[in-house]
Amino acid sequence: MKLTQKLVFEMLGRITVFYATLDLLVSKLYLELILSDKASNVNDTDLLPTKFKALKSLKETDVVSVVALDEIKMFADDAISLAKTRNRFLHDQWVFNPNDLAAGEIRRIKLSGIKERMLKTESCTHSYQDLEDLLKNLGEMQEKVGKVLEDVTAHKKALS
Repeated sequence: MKLTQKLVFEMLGRITVFYATLDLLVSKLYLELILSDKASNVNDTDLLPTKFKALKSLKETDVVSVVALDEIKMFADDAISLAKTRNRFLHDQWVFNPNDLAAGEIRRIKLSGIKERMLKTESCTHSYQDLEDLLKNLGEMQEKVGKVLEDVTAHKKALS
């Protein structure tokens, strides 16, 4: 397969859709998991890492299923790390040098130092496989969250 800008843009689009689906699943899981008399610590516009941090901060007395909460806590840090990777991939600048593309490489320009008022750039080299791996990891995280959501829903139904 010849690497092109179009292929990269298409894959970034898929990553965006997978991430949005994961965000929806996590939002639904949060609402299903917390007891109805507990206030929500998550806002509509919160980012996915914030939602996972909110899930991690829940106590056993806040939820309908301690088993589900324990499961979430086992993969929440991985999900937060995955979200950070996705954010870098989607918000950093991509450089499409014809020589790099011919070699199967793409470059991402990572910005840092803004808070310290010292803007720094770093060139990071990636392959198309890196994008495919991110998409795969997002899909696997969707499955984990979806499974816990199904378990919580079934647990609530059994209680009613």
